Amino acid sequence: MPLYDSAKCRSFRVLSSNQRQLMRVLKSGTLLVAWATAAMLALSGTPLCAQQAAVIKGRVTAQTGEPLGGANVIVANTNLGAVTAQNGTYSISIGPEAARGQQVVLTARYIGHKPVVRTITLSQGEQEQNFELSADPLRLEEVVVTGVGEATSLKKLPFAVARVTDEQLQAVPGQSALAAVAGKIAGVRLVPNSAQPGGEPSLRLRGATSISGRQDPLIIVDGVITRFGLADVSGQDVARVEVVKGAAASSLYGSDAANGVVQVFTRRGNDLPDGGLRVTTRVEAGSNNMPSRLEFSHSNAWEVDANGDYVLDADGARQVKSDQIANNPFKVYYDHWNALVQSGLFTTAYTSVGQRQGNTNYNVSFENNRNQGVIFGLGGYTRQNFRVNVDHQLRSNVDASFSSFYGRSTNGRAAEGQNGPFYGLMFLQPDVNIKACCNPDGSPYIAKIPLGGDVANDFNPLYDLANRHINADRNRFTGAAKMRWRMNNWLQAEGSIGFDQEGYQYKDLRSFGYYTSSGTPTKGGLTDSSRNDWQSNATVTLTSVRHFGSNITNTTKVAAIFEDQRNQMVTTNAGAFKQGGVPEFYATDPTSLTANSWDQRIRNENFYTVTTFDINDRYILDGLIRRDASSLFGPENRWATYYRLSGAWRLGEDVKLPGIDEFRLRASYGTAGLRPCFDCRYEIVQISSSGNNVPSILGNPFLKPARSAELELGTNLEFGASRYSLEYTYSQKRTKDQILLVPLSVAGAPPEETPAGGGFNQQWQNISALRSRTHELTFAARLINNARTTLTLNIVGDRTRQVITAMTIPPRRRCRVPARRGVPTR
Repeated sequence: MPLYDSAKCRSFRVLSSNQRQLMRVLKSGTLLVAWATAAMLALSGTPLCAQQAAVIKGRVTAQTGEPLGGANVIVANTNLGAVTAQNGTYSISIGPEAARGQQVVLTARYIGHKPVVRTITLSQGEQEQNFELSADPLRLEEVVVTGVGEATSLKKLPFAVARVTDEQLQAVPGQSALAAVAGKIAGVRLVPNSAQPGGEPSLRLRGATSISGRQDPLIIVDGVITRFGLADVSGQDVARVEVVKGAAASSLYGSDAANGVVQVFTRRGNDLPDGGLRVTTRVEAGSNNMPSRLEFSHSNAWEVDANGDYVLDADGARQVKSDQIANNPFKVYYDHWNALVQSGLFTTAYTSVGQRQGNTNYNVSFENNRNQGVIFGLGGYTRQNFRVNVDHQLRSNVDASFSSFYGRSTNGRAAEGQNGPFYGLMFLQPDVNIKACCNPDGSPYIAKIPLGGDVANDFNPLYDLANRHINADRNRFTGAAKMRWRMNNWLQAEGSIGFDQEGYQYKDLRSFGYYTSSGTPTKGGLTDSSRNDWQSNATVTLTSVRHFGSNITNTTKVAAIFEDQRNQMVTTNAGAFKQGGVPEFYATDPTSLTANSWDQRIRNENFYTVTTFDINDRYILDGLIRRDASSLFGPENRWATYYRLSGAWRLGEDVKLPGIDEFRLRASYGTAGLRPCFDCRYEIVQISSSGNNVPSILGNPFLKPARSAELELGTNLEFGASRYSLEYTYSQKRTKDQILLVPLSVAGAPPEETPAGGGFNQQWQNISALRSRTHELTFAARLINNARTTLTLNIVGDRTRQVITAMTIPPRRRCRVPARRGVPTR
């Protein structure tokens, strides 16, 4: 036994008389006596202090007897807890000054199992507390942190918070974090924006909140607010996703959250047992193809002779039949679709290492993704990701977390819109051999379309893909740090900072001598666009958890959030090269150069207070108020206020229904906003070619964020030993003060009729309103649940109806009628 244990003793006050005498001998000083004294004290078996620490030991297992490594055992309302080792054992040591024979609550929790809560007497010495956790196959006992003041059990939520668990993510993994939520949550839709590899679809939650503006939700990754999407985040890195879909739950996020909130949490190694190491590798390969194809006409409406050849006029152009009926079959038919669309390979290689050791856990991952796409001649899409997450407990009541991510991608792209390959294919006659070679300069695939002058918009897409080079490169870095200080048993402070940066470069090169569809060589062209955007956010919070008696618990959080954002862009375009072989602006014609740039700076300050009362584990009351200020708001409307009132009743705790494990009713009413665009509040003047200022858009100093108010009602039902769950939610949402660009006058109107007398004809205003009603239903069932096999059925459905309830836009035209005697002017 050691002479002195600082964890168990405060002083040397409890020495016996013999021991005190020996200590006096130490002062006199011979080395021999000192060693003899130390030996006697060590062999006596008597500690130097009478007080002992309280030690809680035990084992956490499943109902099957299997040890649960990585389970959390926590003493409620303290900074004390432990994580079980691989064999399920744990040990919690508590100083003697804190062990006074009082009653404390001990909770054991493990992913996929129901937590067990036990009241024990905390006294000095050792005691054994073993836990056997029953399975929670649908994870209905888990906690969420999105939209609430503090981590809250799903069973105590007064509003709907959807989540995708790691089990669901691994069952059907997605290439990105956004793809991971597809088809798993009611009221969530992915809307494709582009068919380009690496393109990110838009996410829509419930009904629309904006008539003409953005519908994308606020996205948070590991506490970092991001404006750059989730396409770079590997689906393999995602531990879970939480989603709130409307203002009734998203009020906590204020003026940027009317479209809902998606929060992504990546792997950190914190779910591992103490001393556990996890190495994950995943290699995936496959082939992309287009399952359906465009069909083109096999007949034409041109005049043909007896041999089926075109009848040409004096200018060498084809002639349209008098009846204009396309019933003449093409003499030769080439399958342009198969020439343009091909199968393309894709590969994904992912590896990660995670570990938990003592006070530290971490996870490191790397992914390489390669997608050739299905369009002929493109360079394909390549992406590499590297992520490091680390958590460390500095002291028993202080811990810190660090996250970093770096990703880069390159994408060989095709032109889009009217210059895209599919657009040209729609007008190209199928008797043109687009694979034919070659052009006068030796470049592959003929550019000149035979008899192409009588068909508008036709061009050879293969020539364009082979001789026009478009590349888009992205680099992204994300970093975050968080520190939490548990000051005492009821008060906790937390500070965090996050940074997200995206660099983007787009280059479009048409070399000197590039041919048009008529076979005419041009001087080519070059477009180069660079963008550097970053976003940072810092948060400071103070959270208290107080108990009033044995039945009421209050959780209150106050927070301040500061956001800073900067967007910079420079685009240069050259319409002609002076010579070939040098694809740089140095070799372009200076008279063909044009440029554009912007530098936007956005700042936001946000403050909120949220409080929640848990009464007897049955009745939940929640209230929130938030104040936001933003540089995007007009100077005369710089602040906006949002609030939420919500409640839940766990009816099944008061009324026991046979076969029902949980029956909860909930209701919430909340408000959130949509911020205006950067340009919306400013006066905009165009510069004409002669250098004169031309008024365009009138500034609006009274512009404010759109305001969405939502009433959400719902119920949750669990039955069959928690193997079945049913959730229904009804939402009615009204968004007013829509931000629209409205006309102020008609071009050519007299100055006296133009608002502000300055010639401005448009202005961004808060005008019109939109209402949506949504019904959502989710049914989940664990049909098979044993040690080797699980089968889960998940059915989601929703129905949304929306209508514009107000649209008070001034008329776009005004008619001036000359006045006549006795007839008023209109």
